[in-house]
Amino acid sequence: MQPTHSVTPQTEQPGGPSLRTWRYMGFPLLGLVQTLVLATRDCLEEDCRVGAHVLVVEDEADLRSALVELLSIWGYRVSAASDGREALERLRAAHDPVVMLLDLQMPVMDGDALLDEVSRHPPKRPLRIIVLSANVDVHDREGCEHVAAALNKPVLPERLHETVDAEAHALE
Repeated sequence: MQPTHSVTPQTEQPGGPSLRTWRYMGFPLLGLVQTLVLATRDCLEEDCRVGAHVLVVEDEADLRSALVELLSIWGYRVSAASDGREALERLRAAHDPVVMLLDLQMPVMDGDALLDEVSRHPPKRPLRIIVLSANVDVHDREGCEHVAAALNKPVLPERLHETVDAEAHALE
């Protein structure tokens, strides 16, 4: 499937949109919602509550909301920022996150500028950054300070869960 550059509805029936699948950059939001429903049904609160704080930095509102919801279901405490400047403000707040999911292409302050700023002025607590981007060179960021992993969009929810869980537990 070729990635698209915007959110577009796609119908699966020629007679009209009785079942819509929203796609963001090839990321099937309907599939994510279905994963959320299954995770909610299968996840007992005491079994899934990890409690680590994850900061989601993503400018696309629909994807940011979906990631926040998914991480919350998995038991993480989640906050969100729509650009690098807002993320930097949250990093400097009293309750620093343990893990950051970082998109690279954002307005105001992009992900690369945020990575540079975090390297120049590290947070008070250890921080594991997971770069989550559609950029072809996303894996080049793995050499940056604080970057623990880099994942290409679209990413399967299972792969995202494994990565966030590993990084949240790496600091224990």
